[in-house]
Amino acid sequence: MKPERNTIIGRWAELYGADLYRFARFRLGSVADAEDAVQDLFVRLATSSSDLGSVASPRSFLIRSLRNLCIDRLKRRTLSTTPLTEKMDIEQECEAESEIERIKVLMRHLPEEQSEVISMRTAQNLSFAEIAEILDIPTTTVKSRFAYGIDKLRKMLNDKK
Repeated sequence: MKPERNTIIGRWAELYGADLYRFARFRLGSVADAEDAVQDLFVRLATSSSDLGSVASPRSFLIRSLRNLCIDRLKRRTLSTTPLTEKMDIEQECEAESEIERIKVLMRHLPEEQSEVISMRTAQNLSFAEIAEILDIPTTTVKSRFAYGIDKLRKMLNDKK
């Protein structure tokens, strides 16, 4: 691997590593799976032959690549269970974490395209334009998916009260 490539990957890991981890954690629902996915992403970058120096928007590029890795991991899962010990650890965390879990459960009832846009906007603080670039869809579509999804979440939250 070229020293320049190492420098680029190291810089990207430093700048975007925490965001990438949060994205993977939210998508995969597991600390271990999120860590593995982010590590796999950087290993693939290190071993690929693509020209990283020509990437115009590294954050979008990395999130799109990680999104694809997460989708592959989710497809490989045969059961969607959370080990009891992990569930107990999550319940012992602060109230904010339990609220996030509650919202994640509700988001599973949304269409995937709406859930994904809401996750990217709220958990990753991506702009609608960045999301549109990552998903390769128009910005207006991203905004409508977000709005429809938020409306559905509000209705579900109000029904639960």
